Amino acid sequence: MKMSIVYWTGTGNTQIMAETIMDTLEDLGFDPQFDFVGDADLEESKNSEWIFLGSPAMTGEDIEEIEFRPFYEALKESMENKNVVLFGSFDWGGGEWIETWAEEVESLGGLVQAKIKTQWNPEEEQLNEIDKTIRSLFE
Repeated sequence: MKMSIVYWTGTGNTQIMAETIMDTLEDLGFDPQFDFVGDADLEESKNSEWIFLGSPAMTGEDIEEIEFRPFYEALKESMENKNVVLFGSFDWGGGEWIETWAEEVESLGGLVQAKIKTQWNPEEEQLNEIDKTIRSLFE
């Protein structure tokens, strides 16, 4: 099964989440593509059955605009019937960006399987929850 994990991080929090997802998927026997968005292969992501997209909430409760948004915009055309997991961290606010993002993915025909958000730096308890959430998708 082809999988891609693509993320952007500014402080490292979303990267920690991405690494936890990667570790869990590898533990389950999968071999996903794993990339910081600037290094990601768009075609690999477009051809994946599962796409794990990570961006922290930025100004105005939106995904990162400079690197992640252009990648995501290019990915949109292949979103229909793809299993999508959205993840990221937020600082202030309630983390509404992930709900808006999920609605956008669903409007493109994407199948949002999970929305994972953490406030600030993910602690061990939150990382364990991420692990459980990812495992539950493949049980």
